[in-house]
Amino acid sequence: MSGRAWIAFISLGLIWGVPYFFIKLAVQEMSPFVVAWSRLLLASVILLPIAWRRGALRSVGTHLAPICAFAVVEFVIPFSAISLGEQWIGSSVTAILIALVPLTVVLSSRFFGLHERLGPWRAAGLVLGLVGVVALVKREQRSAADSARAQMVAAKQRASSSAPDFARALDTERQGGAMYTQASFPEATASFRAATELFAKALPPPEPPKAPPVAATPSVPVAPSAPATPGAPNARAEIRTVLETYVRAIETKNLALLQQVRPGLTSDEINRMRVANEIKRSHKVDLKVDEITVNGDDAHAAGRREDDISLKEGQRIRQESKFVYTLKRGSRGWTIQETREDALKAPRGTSAADPASRGGRRP
Repeated sequence: MSGRAWIAFISLGLIWGVPYFFIKLAVQEMSPFVVAWSRLLLASVILLPIAWRRGALRSVGTHLAPICAFAVVEFVIPFSAISLGEQWIGSSVTAILIALVPLTVVLSSRFFGLHERLGPWRAAGLVLGLVGVVALVKREQRSAADSARAQMVAAKQRASSSAPDFARALDTERQGGAMYTQASFPEATASFRAATELFAKALPPPEPPKAPPVAATPSVPVAPSAPATPGAPNARAEIRTVLETYVRAIETKNLALLQQVRPGLTSDEINRMRVANEIKRSHKVDLKVDEITVNGDDAHAAGRREDDISLKEGQRIRQESKFVYTLKRGSRGWTIQETREDALKAPRGTSAADPASRGGRRP
């Protein structure tokens, strides 16, 4: 093939494949039928003037019925079906299915009286195309398994290792890992999602309610307390600094810094965080503190947390949750003793069937 032919071939591949990505974006905001008819309208605006200039419209009237039937079968129904289908499947899966069209035509043509000789080059091209489709399907399946595993790791970090469902979740996770190693990605995805559900159930026991303090009535007059000195440390400002350090440790994947602000982390929790960091490209945290309550050397910080996680495989996960952090002041200042978070909605950017966003703990 000449250089011009290669350029035309590559351009055709881009023009044929890229629209399915934009259709996936469009159907999130518009009706599938509006998207389908917009494609037909755009094509008509471009092609009708060309056909009119070449005189190809003169014989349309004599073949109007076959042309309309062809338009309905070849454009109206398929374009509408593609837009409808992309509400539930990804653009890459759509492109893979479309790539199967030439293979399907070749295999089914013999049943309709067409016996065109393939020849060695055409047969080699069909085999190469089939291999490419299989490779794309495997890649899509692996991407789904990686996304399910990321959700499982997030749920595992929030789970309590002492909960009854935790051991079952670990067994299911190991089964999924074995399937993933064998490239059985659909089975691995199912195992990771089952483990996610079990980890989501393995929540730490709720804290018992604290009795309200009873104010003692003094029997003798109490001297007024001395006003706080201007140089006294501001506990709330110190706590906000600790929370900022906590966010920085998560975003930079600095486990040593994380252990400074959360010294109570166990080695098992640290290992889980290290595994989670290995599959992340970046992790941004927006911590919005609504209230800080200080009672002596104990404190609670409450608010909302937004996580924006980008995985190395290309997926992006966004999650919003409400949090309550328990802090304690020691010889080295304030540290986080316990975290409690409850997801407000399912993580965005993943399958709606992934139930990894229920309440629990996370780093």
